[in-house]
Amino acid sequence: MKHYNNDLTTEQQKAFNLKGESGAYDVLDIITPIVDITPKKLKNALVGNLIITNGSSGNILTANPNADIYIHSAAISVIKDVTSTSVDTSIQITQNGAIVRILAIEGITLTSQNQSVSCVFPHPIKIDRNTAIAGLNSTNVANIKSFYGITYTIDEQ
Repeated sequence: MKHYNNDLTTEQQKAFNLKGESGAYDVLDIITPIVDITPKKLKNALVGNLIITNGSSGNILTANPNADIYIHSAAISVIKDVTSTSVDTSIQITQNGAIVRILAIEGITLTSQNQSVSCVFPHPIKIDRNTAIAGLNSTNVANIKSFYGITYTIDEQ
């Protein structure tokens, strides 16, 4: 295949450090240029986290109204005392207008507990724009402390 795109040829010459030696350009005839057409996302995953106590909630992240957020992983860690009668700790998102629990730890009644759970999603989860990723603790009676973490990327489009 002969290259007639001078810009492409110049880029390939730079990439292979070709300096015009006899026969050096023959390598360009066996190279097939590839164009990356995948959507542009930030290269680095970002981290959001939150720590809350007892029966409360908070936002790990509030989504941008002008960008798509993709969750790649989530984690919860809970520590609670023996007085607990009912505990539910979860991460919730909004997807297609519905609130969805993506990770949870259920408490063991009248037992002290120290538990962690995490998940890496094989396909990132897209959340609705302008919604919150929330960490929630629900408890009737307890001293509880929870950590919530996520990794996510933002679609640049």
